[in-house]
Amino acid sequence: MNQGYLCLNNSLLDLSLTKEEKEVMANEQTAKYLAGNTPRKVIVVPNKIVNIVI
Repeated sequence: MNQGYLCLNNSLLDLSLTKEEKEVMANEQTAKYLAGNTPRKVIVVPNKIVNIVI
């Protein structure tokens, strides 16, 4: 099994970065608030919110 994937009920789920998460991490405002810190956890609620825990 490859890293970043989860097999659940015979279906393969991709656990890589979501489109929303990629867009938020690429935003310059996000970089300002992260100030060089690495996020501990990123919580994504599709089409609603992306929460970054540092």
